[in-house]
Amino acid sequence: MKGTLSAILLMAIGGVACALNPSLGRVDELDEQGKYEQARGILIVLLPQTASQSENAEVLWRLSRESLLLGDEQISIGSSNDTVMAAYRQGKRYADAAISANPKNPKGYFWKFCNMGKIALLEGAVNSLGILPELRSLLARTVELDPEDAVAFHTLGQLYAKVPGWPFSFGNIDQAVSLARKSAALLDAQIRAGTSKGIDYEPYIGLASNLHQRNWDATRRRERMREKRSKYLSATDVMERNFYFEGMVFIPNESDREEANRILEKTIAKMEFSSSPPTKLQTTELAEARTLLSGWFVGGSTASATTAEATRKARP
Repeated sequence: MKGTLSAILLMAIGGVACALNPSLGRVDELDEQGKYEQARGILIVLLPQTASQSENAEVLWRLSRESLLLGDEQISIGSSNDTVMAAYRQGKRYADAAISANPKNPKGYFWKFCNMGKIALLEGAVNSLGILPELRSLLARTVELDPEDAVAFHTLGQLYAKVPGWPFSFGNIDQAVSLARKSAALLDAQIRAGTSKGIDYEPYIGLASNLHQRNWDATRRRERMREKRSKYLSATDVMERNFYFEGMVFIPNESDREEANRILEKTIAKMEFSSSPPTKLQTTELAEARTLLSGWFVGGSTASATTAEATRKARP
């Protein structure tokens, strides 16, 4: 479980516009460049200058983000657990303050999720699975407030893919695939509209990973489409509705693993031949995608009939 939550927490987030720009725009640029201490310094100066609770929340959730990333940096240089924990707990306090300042701002819930997950990893609380429902509720609130948040849907997809299923917890790889498709579809739309500040390839990598794990053949994929479409249209809750998002989109006539390989190969090619210098996040994502794809081929990327049959029996 420790590796599971650790992987889920490797997220990126985009900035949002507000009245404090361009100062907050500069903070987000510094964050993308990995200059977290500088970003934090500007935010500390801005905090007492906010003119409303809404502006206050914009500063506070960013302080939560920088606290988490600074905690991660402390791990990389070998700092003590106490030092790292202090950063994550400060990040959680900032997130709580952001939620209190503006309960309608989804970013406070998202960064509370991230900091709580990091704290749980250090404390070992994840082993009991007890914290997972609370983490899920934070992400559910995030997408309820912002149904266009591709990163939050990606994170939900990874959560549902990685945690144990019934009777131990709520994990469900089929629902994880739909959530990942929703994330990828949102990112596609943002890129087409020109509203994406920088391409985060993680939603595509997450979709490929979830498809590879689900491992359905083309026939089963087709057979479940009508049922999923019906459930999507009848659901009222944002998160529940998107458990069945796959029923609302075109699905290629191929197996999960064939599609997964194709998505990952295409994503790697886009990153390798991009005309823009890669960001720190994109460099990490490229390495992740290459490792994932090579692991599939080493382990046998095309499922045997026995494996496919076992998957069909294990999943509803």
